[in-house]
Amino acid sequence: YSSIARSDRSETAKLSHVVFVRRAAAAIPMPYQLYDGEEMISAGSGRDLCHVYQASPGMHTLGLSFLSGMGTTGNIPNLRFRFIEAELAPGKVYYLSVNIGDTFLGGFVGGLQPVSPRYGNDQDLPKWLSTCHVVKFDAAAAKRDWVERYGTDFKPMFDEAYREWHDQEGKVHLSPADGFDGFVAAAASP
Repeated sequence: YSSIARSDRSETAKLSHVVFVRRAAAAIPMPYQLYDGEEMISAGSGRDLCHVYQASPGMHTLGLSFLSGMGTTGNIPNLRFRFIEAELAPGKVYYLSVNIGDTFLGGFVGGLQPVSPRYGNDQDLPKWLSTCHVVKFDAAAAKRDWVERYGTDFKPMFDEAYREWHDQEGKVHLSPADGFDGFVAAAASP
């Protein structure tokens, strides 16, 4: 599972889980990467995918990147980044919808949207999760293949996108109240 370290039940209860959901109805089946801070935690390409991430409780800045046009910056493809602040409580499971879509002007919009009763968008969550394919992700291989190959150009691009996001007001965030007491569907649980 995406960045899941196997541990005993008592240890798992002390941790938080974030499930990133790329629904079957997603508009564009394009490659994307997921981050906790600058650390890549998973990646996918297509639709109907779930990424399960096990994290320590507390504050996290979770991120999404995807291609932005066909150009390059140095030797790295142009990427667009989206971030969300997440305050994770121990023993809770959080769901984030991975959204990437076309605008009518041809640019890409996207982001990580909390899925919870607080936002009133959790009604279809069990249906989304019942068909999703859990992504198996080797973080060490990704670091070797991605970060080492693109590291010089990646960091400045990431830092600029993070600064722009950090200066925005009225950001969406994931709060402890958005967490579920367990996994909503067995298909997306470790």
